Amino acid sequence: MKSQSLVFATLACGLVCICLAGCACRSGMNVNKGAQPLTGSVYFVAMDGDDTQAGGATSPFKTIAMALSMVKPGDTVRIRAGNYCETMDVHVSGMEGKPITLEGERGSDGGWLTKIDPSVTLTAKWVPAPEVGAGVYKMPFPGFEPFLMLVDGKFIPRIWPTQMDSGEGFKRLAYPSDHRVKTYVGNRVAYWDVMGAMYGCKDGQVYVRFRDGDDPNDKHIRIAPEGGCVKITGQSRVILRDLCVQGGEFCISIKGPAADHNIIERCRLVNASRRINVEGASFSVIRNNHITAEFYSDKCLTGAWGGTQNGEAVPYELGLKYLFYHQYKTFFGPTSTSDFGVTLTGGSDNEIYGNHVSKGGQGIHFSRTAHARVYDNVVQAMSSIGIIVTMEQVVNAQIHDNLILDCNIGCRIHHVNAPKQLAPRSLYVYRNRFWQPPGVGSSIFFHYYPENDREPYLHPDLFIYHNSFCGGKDGMKTSSHAHKVGGIPNALVINNVFANPTPVNCSTNFGKMEQAWIFDYNWLGGTGGMAATWRGSHNVAANGESIWAVLNESCFVLPTNSTARQAGLDVSQPFEAGGRSFPALPGMEPGYFNGAQPDVGAVQH
Repeated sequence: MKSQSLVFATLACGLVCICLAGCACRSGMNVNKGAQPLTGSVYFVAMDGDDTQAGGATSPFKTIAMALSMVKPGDTVRIRAGNYCETMDVHVSGMEGKPITLEGERGSDGGWLTKIDPSVTLTAKWVPAPEVGAGVYKMPFPGFEPFLMLVDGKFIPRIWPTQMDSGEGFKRLAYPSDHRVKTYVGNRVAYWDVMGAMYGCKDGQVYVRFRDGDDPNDKHIRIAPEGGCVKITGQSRVILRDLCVQGGEFCISIKGPAADHNIIERCRLVNASRRINVEGASFSVIRNNHITAEFYSDKCLTGAWGGTQNGEAVPYELGLKYLFYHQYKTFFGPTSTSDFGVTLTGGSDNEIYGNHVSKGGQGIHFSRTAHARVYDNVVQAMSSIGIIVTMEQVVNAQIHDNLILDCNIGCRIHHVNAPKQLAPRSLYVYRNRFWQPPGVGSSIFFHYYPENDREPYLHPDLFIYHNSFCGGKDGMKTSSHAHKVGGIPNALVINNVFANPTPVNCSTNFGKMEQAWIFDYNWLGGTGGMAATWRGSHNVAANGESIWAVLNESCFVLPTNSTARQAGLDVSQPFEAGGRSFPALPGMEPGYFNGAQPDVGAVQH
């Protein structure tokens, strides 16, 4: 019989394949989208090239740096197959209609043949560190402090500096190979199953430990200094395409208010604590990339873990997922998750779409930005959060048409009552599909500080509509003290399918919120019959029912006889709900449904 985790993995794989195809059809994506006719010179780079040559097709350069020193607006650099051990630091901008393009080669099977990996092979010798513990080795910094370490091409985590300073890092490096630790429900898992190995730095020394005390001198280890692989700082209209990037603290970084209209497309970003990092830039496009991590331990698992299995014994796999989350937050990170697929901070009008973001801590995180759109992505197997928006200076942000699979929290609306928010904030979450393994994880979580920094507090406008939530434990959940700081008075939750055991977790004090927010026209399975004052009269209370068989359904289409059919409210034109008037909501064009009323949920029949 297949294990539970294998069944879930098989289902998730099928969901990804089906829904990636659906995303491509809906948004017109294809591998050539965004390609522009050549307007300038074309330079070539090859492993057997020569930087003294002209950089043509028959006389390629050897290094990407040489090609970058030659380019002008409208030029293209074609980087042929091979492993390039250098950083790409782009110091020149393109122009409107004349971008600078750097593109790699792909194989006939779609595999990435051009790899950018600035990490270097470690040749210095390790010596035992018996003062720390058996199986621990050390060496002086080999010319720099390592901020990334790969073993046989796989990622091993770096112990956060404060943990080394406190001595806790040394304590855990010395854990015996069979050491076990308690998880959130008290069961014990093998500590080293999650990492397989880890390292830390202190006073000019690097310390490393493999589970069984292996001698690191017998391993193929590569390291990288602080910083990343590809950097676009203050430059605009640069396109990165068809590259595999790995081997740095981050893979690709775009920074600065002058860094606008840059595109990252069809790349593979792997093995860095931040795969893509965008700070202060505007009009960035992050699309159609494969963003993932390859961890050293073959037993490392990531994904949803929170909750219990309806009274069953908690599977060992869930303990591993929890331990990954806890370690990468409190030991490999500064009390917050240290592993990210995409981070976006500041700027405006940035788009993240069509990406497959899998395995790790957080999938996509954005904050302090205006008019951001995150859509048509598949976000899968995150032990912390699939998509998180920190509600600091967030204006008109849209999260829509994403497939979010097996993440402990599918979407986290973070710092709802963030301090120093003097201007209106707004977020639209619509037409997303959430899937969780049975009994674990929450689809949406609202996080609050314990106190507001001023009264009256300017609460954000939150619109959550036409989403489908399937499986897991909770549909919506909030910080336990949310009702004490005003809750979500400006929230509209409408036209959603909650096919969860607990559609709204009132034990987290949703039940104590006053009738200030609007919750109506939703389909409520599981414990659907909530007696809260804010529960609207048009909700469909389908107590104990489930629309989809969690292990068999993969497309979120409503069954023909479902009570969720034509149970919604048309939001493509001005409407009233809960005694308030609203304008038409984003993403809902007139005619988006058939019949007299729309279906609730993400998919119309």
